[in-house]
Parts: sequence; structure tokens; C-alpha cells
Amino acid sequence: MEGKRGSECLLKSVSNIDFNPLIISTIKLTDSYPVPTIVVAPIPTKIQWQQINQALISLKIIKRSSHNALTVTNLMDIIGDYARISNPVALESALSNLLAKNQPTPETALTNSIGLQELLSLDNILISQRDDLSWKDAIINAFTPLFKKGYINRHYIDTIIASTVEHGPYMVIGNGVMLAHARPADGVRKVGMSLLVLKKPIKIYDENTKHAKRINVIIGLAPIDAAEHVLALSQLVKLLQQPHWLANIENATNAQMVYDSCFPN
Repeated sequence: MEGKRGSECLLKSVSNIDFNPLIISTIKLTDSYPVPTIVVAPIPTKIQWQQINQALISLKIIKRSSHNALTVTNLMDIIGDYARISNPVALESALSNLLAKNQPTPETALTNSIGLQELLSLDNILISQRDDLSWKDAIINAFTPLFKKGYINRHYIDTIIASTVEHGPYMVIGNGVMLAHARPADGVRKVGMSLLVLKKPIKIYDENTKHAKRINVIIGLAPIDAAEHVLALSQLVKLLQQPHWLANIENATNAQMVYDSCFPN
């Protein structure tokens, strides 16, 4: 769910349906709702993923068992409708083994997705020395490389700005870093990433905390689906966890220095 409006629409749409709803939000909701609510970072931590998974299990939205077991059951039902199964135990075992061999592991999924170095090319990195940039102009500048390449349209940028106006700086993931993004359907044509270093930090006011959040770096993400950029985000998180990485790119005087800090090898 994206923000308060999405939660309200969800509750209205499912009020007459007999199932257990759950709200997962990347911003702190100002109102309370009579359903379980989980607030996570735009890039959930491992613990937050575990909390989400546990909540889904508790509400019986998902099962603890693997997806393979459910898939095998469905296949058994279909086969049973059209053929007589003389040895159902052996067939179920054979189907389980076959699907297990073809089921991608999380490591395989990461390997098959696009890495950070492939998304964040040197010409997608910018450094701004301006001290008169508004936060809106800073977001526009951060996405300029992707816009010029045709990876996104202007509506995608406008959607991010509008979402920030409505919900505040919820895309600021900490340490002065903003991971600016919207949905693929909002105007993404090709997956991509850009990075803007602001020598003069900008601030976005947060209505929830009544404080302004300072931003030194804007990372522009243009996702094409839910999986293709997973590896890049994973690698980005590792960089953010390095104690001197942010300082290095903030002190860089040109794009090549930023690139070399991201990819030292």
C-alpha cells in the first residue's frame, strides 16, 4: 500500500469481503485502522521482511509450506480430472522433485536480475554545486539522465514529486539519502538508475514529525517490474552500510570519483 489514501481505498473496497486484511505502508499513518498495520522502510530490512512474512502467516494469507506443495496439489487435481492415477504417492513425489529442480532459489533470482553497475552507468551520475535548488528541482535533475535516454517520461517524475508533496519525505531512507521512485505504470519504459550528489543539501519538511529531512544524495530508480532490479538494490544497500561510502561520494568533485567509489574494482 502507498500511503493513507491507498489504505482508505483498500478498507472501503474490502469491507464486505470475508478475509483478513493487512496494511503495509512505507509512511507513518496519521489515522488508526481496525486491521493490522506494518510500517517499513522503502527498502525493508531483513527483520522487516520477517515481520511481514510472519503477519501474512498469522492472518492465513500465506502458508508456511512452500509454493511447490500447493502447485503439486493443483497438478494432481488436474491430472485426476483427465486420467486415472494408479500410484498417487509416486506421482506426487515425482512432480515435487521435478518442480524443485526448476524452482529458482533466491540466489538464482538475484543472479538473473540486473546488477548495480549495469544500471548506474557513469553518464547517469551527476554532481550539483547549486545552492538555489528546490527539492522539486533536485528530483527533476536527478532523473534527467534517465529522462533524456527515454527510460522514463515526465509523468514519472511528476508522480514522485506529487507523492512527496502529499506524504512527505517518506522516500528518504536515512543518512541524507533519498531513493526516489514510483510505480512502473507511472511512466517507466526501461529499468534504470541515476545518482545526484548535492554539494548544497536540500530539505523536505515532514508533516508527521514536524521536522525537515536533509538530503545530500538522490538516487533515482526506474523499476520495470518487481524483480529485475532486486540485485542492484541489494548491492546498493551494501554500499549504504559501508561507513565511509557516503562521505566519499559527497566529497567527490566529479562523476568519475563517484563511480569509482561505487565500483572500486
